[in-house]
Amino acid sequence: HGVNAAASFDVTRYVGLKADVAYHFKSKNVPVGGTAASLDIDSHLINFLGGVQLKDNSKETTFKPFAQALVGLAHGKNKVDFSNDFCAAIFPSPCINDFTESDTGLAGAFGGGLDIRAGNRIDIRAIQIDYNPTRLFDSTQHNFRIGVGIVFH
Repeated sequence: HGVNAAASFDVTRYVGLKADVAYHFKSKNVPVGGTAASLDIDSHLINFLGGVQLKDNSKETTFKPFAQALVGLAHGKNKVDFSNDFCAAIFPSPCINDFTESDTGLAGAFGGGLDIRAGNRIDIRAIQIDYNPTRLFDSTQHNFRIGVGIVFH
């Protein structure tokens, strides 16, 4: 789950410089086997990326496939909250505190998609698919981003 916003500056008809910010999140409640105890886990990932986009930026073109290569930073945060019943059921004393862990590392987005002209100043992003590797918490995560949306120009 997430949102993505990007802005590009067209250097030529086919080449643009692109800045991209994406925010992804997931929350989950995990019950602890056969007890009233549970864990609430919240994870967030923010990408700050920039790079090159290849696309026919002509106003007359209807179908506009594009490719992009972006690099930058990712910031990940994981938060675990223990329910009140968790301590009583699992660790009666001393109680475990809730904890948060975050890290910032390298990220990229390599992929492309298809925009369809809908008017003079608007396109419909029919599909965008990116391979989105991140380097956080001393390991590499191999993520994918899939999206649709509206492009203003």
